[in-house]
Amino acid sequence: MKSVFNKLNISDIEIGKIKKIPEILGFYAFPIILILILLNLILGEFLLYKYAILVKIEEPKIVENTIKFEYSAYQKVLEEWRAREQKYNRI
Repeated sequence: MKSVFNKLNISDIEIGKIKKIPEILGFYAFPIILILILLNLILGEFLLYKYAILVKIEEPKIVENTIKFEYSAYQKVLEEWRAREQKYNRI
């Protein structure tokens, strides 16, 4: 066991403290689970409020300005593409 710790350069940490970690986690498992369940409920309520309830309360704003298709600008772009295509086909 010491050879593994020597290879990992964990010689500064006492092995006794490392062996107590599972014992400490086991001793405080129930309170930790209760805290995690409480955090889960709080996060779940926040997400429910934000994405389900708040959306119904505040209606989304409709933008009045619509995008208008400009046929002349479209024709200019097509002419430029055709000119470039003809230029590259000549080369």
